[in-house]
Amino acid sequence: MEIIDDNGNSVRKEAEILEKWRTDFFNLYHGGNSEQFDSDHYNRSKVHKILLEQNMNDPLYEPNASINGNITREETSEIVMHAKNKSACGHDQIPYSVLKNPVIIDALHNLFQWIFDTSTIPSIWRKSIICPILKDYNTDARDPMNYRGVDILMKLGIVDYFERKDVISMTLFESILKEYYNCLWKNDIVKTPKLRTYVKLKANFGIETYVKLNLNKTERSFLTQLRCGILPLRLETGRYNGEQPNERLCKFCNSNSTEDECHFILHCSLYNDLRESTFNDILSGNQLLNMTNDEKVIFLMTNYPRKLAKYTVKAFRHRRVVLYT
Repeated sequence: MEIIDDNGNSVRKEAEILEKWRTDFFNLYHGGNSEQFDSDHYNRSKVHKILLEQNMNDPLYEPNASINGNITREETSEIVMHAKNKSACGHDQIPYSVLKNPVIIDALHNLFQWIFDTSTIPSIWRKSIICPILKDYNTDARDPMNYRGVDILMKLGIVDYFERKDVISMTLFESILKEYYNCLWKNDIVKTPKLRTYVKLKANFGIETYVKLNLNKTERSFLTQLRCGILPLRLETGRYNGEQPNERLCKFCNSNSTEDECHFILHCSLYNDLRESTFNDILSGNQLLNMTNDEKVIFLMTNYPRKLAKYTVKAFRHRRVVLYT
C-alpha cells in the first residue's frame, strides 16, 4: 500500500501509512485543520445564540409548545415501530426487533427525555467504525482525503474482523460489499412506482445480456420498452384516458383480458401466427408447463431476447396497422 504525505512524497511504511490515515480522518471530524474552520459562521452562531436567549427572557415571549414540549411515549413508540427489523445495528449491536419491546420503548422514552432536558448525548452514539470509500475514481487513490468515511462495517457484518484485528482479503471484502449494495438496489427498485415489468424480471444489478446482442436500433428500443413496462399497450395508455386497470382490456381479441405484456406476448389471438413462427416449440415445451405467465415472460426475456425483440417489433407494427385501419 502507498499514500502521499502532506509534502507530496510517496510513503510505503505501514506505520506511517496508518498514522496518516488516522490523523487525516481525526482532523476531518474534529476540526483539526484551522484553515477549514469557518470563524465567520462560528461568530454568527454565537450572536444568534445570544439574541435567542435574550428573546426567551422577554416577558411576552411565547415558546413553541410543539417543539419545546416534553417527548411523549407515543412519539417514541411510533418512531421505533416504523424501523425495519432487518436494518443494521448500531455500535451497541442491539437489533431493532429488541428495541420494539414495550419495556425497551419505555427505557428509550426516558432516555430521549433526559437527553432533551440535559442537552447531553451518550458517548457511544458518537462512536463508529469508518470504512473509507473512494469518492471519485479519477482522483489520486493514495490521498486519504479523497475517500469518504462511511460507517458500513456493521451493515456488512465484518466488524468482528476489525475488533479481532484479523486480516480480511480484498476479494472477500469486495464480494461482501457488492452483495450489500445489490441488496440495497433490490429494495430500492421494488419501491419504484413505475417499471412494472422490469421489477419482476430484474434479479441482480448489472448489465443485461441483451444489451450486448447485435440488435438493430428498432429491436433494441422495442425490447427495452417491453422490459420496462412502457410499451404503449392499453395497460399503459389507458391511464391517460382515466381508465382503471381492470378496464384496460385488449381490443384485438375476445378474451376479455387486460392488454398487458403477458397478454401481448403469450395469449392475444391477433398474433397467433407470428407467435408460432417466432417461438416454434419453445412455448409448448415441457420446461414451461408449470410456469406462471409472469415466469414464462421472464424466461423468454432472459433466454430468448433476440427472438422476443423480433416478435415485439413485428407484433406491435401489426397491432398498429389493425388499430388505425
